[in-house]
This record gives sequence, C-alpha cells and structure tokens, in this order.
Amino acid sequence: MASKSKKSTNADISATVRDILNTGVEDTKKVAEGVKKETEKVKMATAKAAAETKAKAEEKKTEVKAKVEEKNAEAEKKTAPKKAEAKKTSTAATKTVAAAKATTKKAGAAVRKAAAAAKESAEAKAQEPRVIVQYQGNDYYLDEILKNAKKAYSKKSKKVFKDLRVYIKPEEGKAYYVADDNFGSVDL
Repeated sequence: MASKSKKSTNADISATVRDILNTGVEDTKKVAEGVKKETEKVKMATAKAAAETKAKAEEKKTEVKAKVEEKNAEAEKKTAPKKAEAKKTSTAATKTVAAAKATTKKAGAAVRKAAAAAKESAEAKAQEPRVIVQYQGNDYYLDEILKNAKKAYSKKSKKVFKDLRVYIKPEEGKAYYVADDNFGSVDL
C-alpha cells in the first residue's frame, strides 16, 4: 500500500512539474514576444535616427560645398597672394566636412548604444518566475534543473531537441529527462 502511495505522490509531483514547466514555457513565449516588439521599436527608432542624421549631414555637406565653391570663385578673382588664403579656406571647409562625417558616426554610435540599452532594459523587465521545490530540507530550482538537462542533452547529441520532458525525483537526487525519445539524467 505504501508503494501505491509513493507512486501516486510521484505521479502528482510529475504532473505538477509538467504543469509548472508548461506555464513557464507560455510565460517565456509571452516575454519573447514582448522583447521582439521592443526590439522592433528600437530598430525603427534607430533607422529613423540614422536617416535624420544622414539627412542633416548631407545638408551640411551641401552647405559646405556651396561655401567652398563660393570662396574658390572669389579667390580666382583676386591676385596671387589671395589664392593662398582661399586655399586655407578650402582646407577649413574640408575639415568641416570631415567633422560633419565624424558627428554622423558619433550619432550612429549613440543610437546603437541606446538600442542596446533598450534591449537590456526589455530583457531585465522580462525576468522569468522562479519555481523552487523543497524536499527534505533541500531546495531545487526548476530553471537550473531544466538548464542542466538541456546542457546534458547538448553534450550527448549535437541536435536541437523538439520535445523535452524532465522528471524530478528528489528522493534519488536526480532529474531524468527525455528529449526526442533520448533519455538521460542529471544530478540535482
């Protein structure tokens, strides 16, 4: 009779773990969708900022070119000593164009940093709930058990599994997994 009670308890634990894992998978999908949406928003904002920065740089470049051409025309009208001064102005304009390009690069880097920060923020918001099984004074973290089972399967097989089931047996100090009809175990 004790054997039936133990089997019933094991079945209840297995059912509970299965329910918890299924809930975790659903929550993970929701979080992944949220992260994907946030990433898309960041990508769109990045593209918009890059386009605006590029347009401003082109506008500035056109202005600088117009100024350079204007200065060159004036320099040709003046005498030879004035030509040297026009050349300096042209060099300054070229430096201004280079500075505008550098500013564009810096703006792009700032946009990429902002995108990375937004992604990290979205990931920080998307923390998964932790499920802990307590048995005879020991704590077993289900997310760590699942991660260890995935690692163990990855070491055995280089394939990505389609179906993974984990059965926890705290009285044995083991978690047994079945991944695509391949089985193994990990220590708790």
